[in-house]
Amino acid sequence: MAALKKIFLILILNSLITAGAAYAETGEGLLLKGIESYNSGDYAATQKLLVKALSLLKENSKLVEARKHLAFVYIAYGENQKAQDQFTEALKIDNAFRLDAKTTSPKIMDVFRKAKAGVVAEGAISVITKPEGAKVYLDSNLIGETPLRQDEVSAGQHKIMIKKKGYEVIEGEITVKDKVMTNIEYNLSESTGVLNIISEPSQADVSFDSESIGKAPIKIKNVSGGSHIVKISKKYYDDFEKVTAFNKGEEKGLNITLKKRLALLGPITEAGQTEGRAVARNLLIDSFKGMQAYQLIALPEEKEAEALKQYNINLKAVLSHLLPQAEKKTEFKLSELSEKVNAELFIIACLIKDKAGPKLIFTLFNSEMERPDMFIIDLIQEDVKQPLTKIRKALEFQPSLSKPAEIREEKGVILFNHFVTRIKEMTKDSNKETAAIGYLNLGNYHANMKNWNEAISAYNQVASANKTGIGKGTALYRIGEVYENLNYWNEAAEYYYRAMKQFPQNTIDTNEGEAVSSAALKRLKRMHSLGLIRERYW
Repeated sequence: MAALKKIFLILILNSLITAGAAYAETGEGLLLKGIESYNSGDYAATQKLLVKALSLLKENSKLVEARKHLAFVYIAYGENQKAQDQFTEALKIDNAFRLDAKTTSPKIMDVFRKAKAGVVAEGAISVITKPEGAKVYLDSNLIGETPLRQDEVSAGQHKIMIKKKGYEVIEGEITVKDKVMTNIEYNLSESTGVLNIISEPSQADVSFDSESIGKAPIKIKNVSGGSHIVKISKKYYDDFEKVTAFNKGEEKGLNITLKKRLALLGPITEAGQTEGRAVARNLLIDSFKGMQAYQLIALPEEKEAEALKQYNINLKAVLSHLLPQAEKKTEFKLSELSEKVNAELFIIACLIKDKAGPKLIFTLFNSEMERPDMFIIDLIQEDVKQPLTKIRKALEFQPSLSKPAEIREEKGVILFNHFVTRIKEMTKDSNKETAAIGYLNLGNYHANMKNWNEAISAYNQVASANKTGIGKGTALYRIGEVYENLNYWNEAAEYYYRAMKQFPQNTIDTNEGEAVSSAALKRLKRMHSLGLIRERYW
């Protein structure tokens, strides 16, 4: 009796398992197995699985997929009519169903086209333009360049657009009829629109409708009516991109000041220290976002941590550059990181804990690792927003790259790396006059910082020999000032005399400033009256 019960239970379990398996056999599951069988070359199994799947599938896209692969199997067996019937059923489900001719065999495509011809109304178009080589867009999709013939275009209304550089864009609608070739011919008219682009700094790369066309300043001719995408980019600057709309024959100007990228690193802390770091970081981001001259770049914290480790930027290394008492500077690879993040200037912050409370050491480095600017902010005792506001204001100060004027000093906080980096751009300008202003300002800054040799070296680079306004005479006058500060009276007098005699109409400070001849004469008379020089130079 016990044995009979055991057999009975086994039979019940087997029937339940079989029923469960049958219940679990879904149309989607059969479809996937069928496709796998087709890909492995087992066409017999594919046919059985897909025929069974068709009776279970409900979703149209799945039904189309099943009939498509069933058609593939029939073609493999040489039963093309059965394959055509399956394609026909698939097209009845989804009239937009298509095969990619580039990736599908010609044998399959021939059968598919026959099926499509019986279900889908299609025609063809031929497009010719004078001149040739215009791009043709059908319903916003690029289909080729003229002259062209496009087959298998669904019957009905379609939008067509013809584009060729230097010619007006043509937009319209066409009607395609079933099994009819629609011929289209256009005579393109030359564009007369003009776009003048100026960038600060100059020599920024300009692309127009995704095509690189040169460097700013630039004049783009033959601009067609309609919308165009202008992109201006330069190394270490944030890209500028704008969609500009033109009327036919319109002339426009675009004067763009690019924002320099300013990368934030930190606050860097001692290993394991996390307290207050997030608050200090958010404080820095909030203080320096939305500036007119700079675009703050803050790396995600995980990527920043990787970068700090990879380029050997740590608390000890940074402080060795900042603290006067540090005997040896620990090198870190800021120039390499500069290339990676496309930024030349860095805010590097360190968070230090001492008995009086946490302090934020804020620095501004350039990628060449020149002398950093340093500010110490007491996060407990000070109104932290006040010093950060002053630093932001100094960052927003931009020496002009277009108006000839000497920058003699900055009001408020002086930021060496910010100023020098900006001025160096002027020295690299292809325009001799702009480069001269750059070298003058570089010399002025070094003179203000009492870097006398660097000041003289910069002044000597001024090559501009303008008859009026700022020029070589201005530089000679400034060298005279340097020697006067060093108490080298005779050398100072020689440079004042050269400036006065060789470039009398040059000016100081601005193009409208005091003439060099007048300013130099005053200096010479003063030194003579004080008995510092014996010779009269006038």
